[in-house]
Amino acid sequence: MDEIVRHIMQKTEIDDQLEVNRIKRGVRLHVKVQENNGMPVAKFDLKTKLPYLEYPDGRKDYDFAKQTNS
Repeated sequence: MDEIVRHIMQKTEIDDQLEVNRIKRGVRLHVKVQENNGMPVAKFDLKTKLPYLEYPDGRKDYDFAKQTNS
């Protein structure tokens, strides 16, 4: 019985990792499409712990979150 549970747990971990990898690839693709179309990309600054929009010219807009929540 223990071996069956271990097998199921390992399979679940593998399936979870595959799904995480698919999601990451999808996000990277979406970001590339946004950048290629000249659209800003929403990102998160780990230092300031704030979201921002990064524009194709490199400009970062930290105030967009305040504008959308008001």
